[in-house]
Amino acid sequence: MAIECVEEIFRQVDDAARVILVDSASTAEEAEILRRFAHSVKDLHFIRCDVAGVSLARNAGIHASDGHWIVFVDDDALPYPDWYSCLRKSLASAPVDRVGIGGRVVARFPDNMRAPQLDETWLTYLSVVDRAEAGSVIEGASVVAANYAILRDALAQIGNFDEAVGRKQSSLISGGDSHITDKLINAGYDVWYDPSFVVHHRIPAERLQRRWIFRRVFMEGVSLVRMHRNDRPIPHHLTFAKLAVSLPYLVLRMLLSPWQPRQAYRLLRVLGGIREYLFGQSRHRLLG
Repeated sequence: MAIECVEEIFRQVDDAARVILVDSASTAEEAEILRRFAHSVKDLHFIRCDVAGVSLARNAGIHASDGHWIVFVDDDALPYPDWYSCLRKSLASAPVDRVGIGGRVVARFPDNMRAPQLDETWLTYLSVVDRAEAGSVIEGASVVAANYAILRDALAQIGNFDEAVGRKQSSLISGGDSHITDKLINAGYDVWYDPSFVVHHRIPAERLQRRWIFRRVFMEGVSLVRMHRNDRPIPHHLTFAKLAVSLPYLVLRMLLSPWQPRQAYRLLRVLGGIREYLFGQSRHRLLG
């Protein structure tokens, strides 16, 4: 998938762009395929990370880049034919305080499957951002790192991606892109959604099964607490006391009310947050 993505990018870019392909601890066989491909493409910069982790890989790409803007595209995304030209226009017209611009991410479901009816939460966790109107994240728009441009100077100010969160192989620990967006906004910057530059995002069949979304939402609860593990104070809704107090109420609602996915998602996030406090990297918040 990464090769198809890079080939499409090279069909579009000009000399102003430097393309970097980061291999996040793939298997030996996959790594060899990527190395051969990288050697066959002029001007492609290839980096191998021996430790897995999407946040670590993104940081490696940041360190190797030298552009004014750094643009992230996931390996399972495929840019539209006019992606680069629309991206350049969006970056050129950005006001001074707009340091992050996320593009549209359209789901590409497996060829043998019809597009399923998924709720908004499910689509969000699939990294699908498919709305027609541009807007600021502060006003409710969403952006994801599958198609995301960030100003280098702003990243240097707030720090790079938190390597304790973000996908690592089969782990569903996530949140690296939302964490970096929150940090940009908290630093006083504007982050914008622009639907003009678009990528397709391939959705594996297993992510359309209920057990996947339940695992993903549970791990979102883990991720949210972990992202704030060193904050003082931690946001009130993520404190251990708040999560523990809300747990019996949510369980009762699940038992006594008709099935509602939103209630199940909320319960799973709370359980994930409690698990992170008891067994994860945030234990020091209880022990301290």
